[in-house]
Amino acid sequence: MLNKKISQELIHYFPPNPHRIGDNLLTFDIALQLSHAKRKLIYYASQTVVEVLKRFDTRSIQYFTVPDLEHAVKLAKKIRPKAITYDLQQLNHYNHKPHLRRFFDDNIHPRAKQNWYHPETIKKWGLLRFSDTFRQMIDLPRINLNRPHLRINKRDASQLLLFPHCQTPSQQLDFWGDIADLAVGRFRTGVVGKSIVKQLASWPAGINFYCDLSGDELVDIIGNASICIGGANGLSHIAAELELPLLMIWGFNDSAIFKPIRNKTVTIIAAEENFGRMKTFSLRILNAISCFLSLPKLKDS
Repeated sequence: MLNKKISQELIHYFPPNPHRIGDNLLTFDIALQLSHAKRKLIYYASQTVVEVLKRFDTRSIQYFTVPDLEHAVKLAKKIRPKAITYDLQQLNHYNHKPHLRRFFDDNIHPRAKQNWYHPETIKKWGLLRFSDTFRQMIDLPRINLNRPHLRINKRDASQLLLFPHCQTPSQQLDFWGDIADLAVGRFRTGVVGKSIVKQLASWPAGINFYCDLSGDELVDIIGNASICIGGANGLSHIAAELELPLLMIWGFNDSAIFKPIRNKTVTIIAAEENFGRMKTFSLRILNAISCFLSLPKLKDS
């Protein structure tokens, strides 16, 4: 339970999405910067997200778990009048979740009220990285900070991991079974995600499934992989954060906005053609994966 008397020495920080790992990794530097300014910050997020972020071992940040977005926005509304609060979720959801607006501030930044990617919005405000859009709206300039590394518990479990499930429908691809067929027999292969991943493809025999894991388990399973292939999702962001070799396949290519913060080990390829999501496993994608896995390229028959 939160104390009834909320300390003015604390910053209360609500991320853009309390339950999305990728969004929280993309904007973690904002919380880190704010915590350095006040020396103590309370970060509100889901249990899974909290367990992932705790692996940064950042002493200036405390965590408070919330079950879902609606609980988080209601809690933020109660705290804002009493304490210093940075509520990025109202900036993120104002335009496309109108049923939650009764919990948001009246004087919200005008950009939050518009479609972020509409040409007129981009003309006025610019097309920025995800975290920089929030920095613009809360007037927080970027400063150089040493971003910590996620701590992992090492064990000998090296394998190729696939991260097929995306919460954003436009990013969901339909040919993960073909990718698995290419990998199995050449690599010890695992699939990580929610239980729904088992229904996303006709998986070949020999696949290891790691489903419905805690945040701690996700960091350790992914951290002990040798190589990863994933969609535009939070698990791919964990792999990038851990600086693992990662092929990130985007259904809709908005990687300029949402690519991982740590991306030196990331190869990005888009599956879209003519701005539409592909349903077939094209030779171009197949050869990109073959190249990533150091396999011979295939010729068009």
